[in-house]
Amino acid sequence: MSIFSIILLLTSLMFIILGIIIYKGHIELIHSYHQENVTDKVGYGKAMGKALIIFSIPMLISGVIALFTESALPVIILIVGMIVGFIPIIKAQQKFNGGMF
Repeated sequence: MSIFSIILLLTSLMFIILGIIIYKGHIELIHSYHQENVTDKVGYGKAMGKALIIFSIPMLISGVIALFTESALPVIILIVGMIVGFIPIIKAQQKFNGGMF
């Protein structure tokens, strides 16, 4: 088991747990600056929780693949997946906060 795969698996697990906690309504874990204009706290928490879970999936997949291969495939999946994974975060911020900041 490589250090790379261990780090990815632990990080993805952390983001999944954080996403579940935020989804259940604990949006205080999101910096107050990012929720300054949010009026629908429940909807915002659910959207950001889902977005964090989606964001963690490429890390999880890359970590599992890195267990079995020494190729660059896990890194490629990680980079592309994280770029795509930012889309739900950006959409949730724009929908509930009116912008990224």
